[in-house]
Amino acid sequence: MRVFKFIFILLISVNSFGAGNELTVSNVKTYLKEIGVHHVDIVVRQAILETGWLKSYSAKTRHNLFGLTNGRTKSYYVFDHWKESCKGYRDMVQYKYEKMGYNYEEGDYYKFLVSMHYAADPDYISKLKSIKLPK
Repeated sequence: MRVFKFIFILLISVNSFGAGNELTVSNVKTYLKEIGVHHVDIVVRQAILETGWLKSYSAKTRHNLFGLTNGRTKSYYVFDHWKESCKGYRDMVQYKYEKMGYNYEEGDYYKFLVSMHYAADPDYISKLKSIKLPK
């Protein structure tokens, strides 16, 4: 009876988190769309590049998929869940896209990333473009 209760509670716990909580490329892409992030394929490529296909220490421990840092302290943000990192990207990075005068549909998101100095690597954009997303 005890084992049955444990399994039942475990199943309820897993189901209460809902689908799409596991850190996968597909789930990241779906969640970015859900929260209104624009240029999702490029942003997913950023997460892949920043975290080594979501396997890095930053992704697994800090739940920080984009290398987001605190401008004052220069330290990496630590999130409780990878979904918070996606919201952080939207709120700390993408809002600047509109503020800088780019149009979501017609704007060149790669140009935006360069103009805001998103990454120090001069090959960052070419590396993003070379990433083939899984279907």
